[in-house]
Amino acid sequence: VVKDKHEAYVKVSEVKPTVITVNSTTHKTSYYQGDDINVANLTVEATTADGTKLTVNVTPDMISGFDSSKLGTQTVTITLNGCETTYNVEVKDIKVTEINVTASDAADKIKELTIGEYYNVKVSGEITGEIMGNICEAMVRDPAGIKETARIKLDLGNTTGLTSIGYGAFEYCRSMTGIVLPEGVTYIGYEAFLSCSSLTSVVIPDSVTKIEERAFSNCVKLTKINVSANNLNYCTSEDGKILYNKDKTELIEYLSASGDVEIPDGVITIGREALCGSSNLTSVTIPDSVKTVGMSAFSYCRSLTNV
Repeated sequence: VVKDKHEAYVKVSEVKPTVITVNSTTHKTSYYQGDDINVANLTVEATTADGTKLTVNVTPDMISGFDSSKLGTQTVTITLNGCETTYNVEVKDIKVTEINVTASDAADKIKELTIGEYYNVKVSGEITGEIMGNICEAMVRDPAGIKETARIKLDLGNTTGLTSIGYGAFEYCRSMTGIVLPEGVTYIGYEAFLSCSSLTSVVIPDSVTKIEERAFSNCVKLTKINVSANNLNYCTSEDGKILYNKDKTELIEYLSASGDVEIPDGVITIGREALCGSSNLTSVTIPDSVKTVGMSAFSYCRSLTNV
């Protein structure tokens, strides 16, 4: 959507500019290695043939030339209906700062962390339900994916008293890069880590006996979970990408599903919402052993063209 000087709104596809220039000043230009492009507050001024000037909100599909695997200054291109302009960004190497905090102080310390920096927050002491709730809230839920926060690996390995991670506890915590759960946790709830899009590592202790459906759904950077074979109800596949029930007859979810997925023979049930939200999934092969496909198993698989 674009807005002209009379505050009228028109579709971007209808704008036919002759020239575009970046006219925002608060857009993101500093990134760390591995970051995704962030176009929040990024706008261009589009000038049409008759001299009309329109302000256009830039969307990710208008961006090219960004590669956060490469360090240094990069020139990023914005394209709007055939017209191009550029702006520079800086990609920096990740430096992780380790912080040791007590459970009672953890939430307040997390809120004080510098936006954009990486931290390993090691928590010790007893965690009550109230303390856990405060820690979850301090991690900042961001459904829209536009807030700038600190990037945090939350290490609860040396805490006591925590027995479960509840329904939606850390959902949309896009600041979370990793989590270590302590021995004593037995349960991980439905959508506990839903859409933690920066989450790359999860350590689950032997004490966990149940992981609900969609616990890690839409964690797009999470390709493997360290979960013990001793866990009674759930386990991962050999490559770490598929989360099954213990006897591998039910597919609970497929972590970061993309491209072509072949579900192994022997799976009888594809669970409810098992691959829901796998927007980069293009093809699924289902074996003859499957008898049941759960509700919304393939919802929001926008690129899926072949089953």
